[in-house]
Order: sequence, then C-alpha cells, then structure tokens
Amino acid sequence: MSWIALTPEDIDAAKAGAQVAALRTAALAGGQVDPITDAITRVTLQIRIAVRSCERNRLDSDETLIPGELKSLAQRMVYRELQQRLNVSRTALALTEDDRMHWDKDITMLRDIARCDLVVSAPDNPTSDGVQAAGSIRVVSGARRQVSRDRMRGLT
Repeated sequence: MSWIALTPEDIDAAKAGAQVAALRTAALAGGQVDPITDAITRVTLQIRIAVRSCERNRLDSDETLIPGELKSLAQRMVYRELQQRLNVSRTALALTEDDRMHWDKDITMLRDIARCDLVVSAPDNPTSDGVQAAGSIRVVSGARRQVSRDRMRGLT
C-alpha cells in the first residue's frame, strides 16, 4: 500500500461532517486558525516516530506521509485530538465507549509497530538518513585455542 498525506477532508470523512465541523470551529479566538492542521501534523509525527522505532521499517522522505494502512488509525487520532482540545472539563465532550476501545487498539498497534511486531509497507521514496537494519555475522573459520584454563592454572 502506498504512503499518504492526511488531509482535513480525510478527517471530515472519519465522523459525521457536522460533528467534525463543530470541533474545527468551536472556541476559536479572533485570528486563530483551524486547529485541524496542527492536529494532523502532531498525529503524523507520532505515527512516523512509531514507524521509525523499528529498524525494519523505512520512512518516506516526505515528512507529511504515513503508511496508507494506518489511515483509519490516523483519522481517529486526529479526531480525538480535536475532541480533547474542547474537553477542558472532561465532561463536555466525553469519549464514547467505542472511542475508548479504538484508542486502546490504536495505541497497541503503534506500540506493536515500534517493537517490530508489525511492519508497515515500504515507502516509494525512502529516506537516506543512514539508518539501516541490524547486520549479522557468520564465523567461517576460527583459530584453534592454544591456551586453556587447565594449562594456565597455577600461573601468577
């Protein structure tokens, strides 16, 4: 699957349009920009950190891209960011049980990706930041041991 850039339209499609629109426009001070752009940036960074934590994963050189298979996870994360922004009293916009369940699953999936239990699709334009997979060594021949513990016993 290809890597994608999350857009505000993707978030609009994640939940009911009116609900997302309300989260994007409520409690804005004069001159304050739509909070969705910042939320998308933070979530994209969180996902890329988890992906990079596994040496088998590669990041796309475009810092706005995430693995396409994580789109639904990213949409939910951005929505929660917007929702929590307005939930100052912890009662105004409480998460539903379904939202909490998805939150737990999303965190678990990001941990699994970071631990290399899940590997994401390879990007079209991988970074060339010098990070490489761990290598291995194979001993083809070894020198015969000339000195043993028994032969060294008694030497001071």
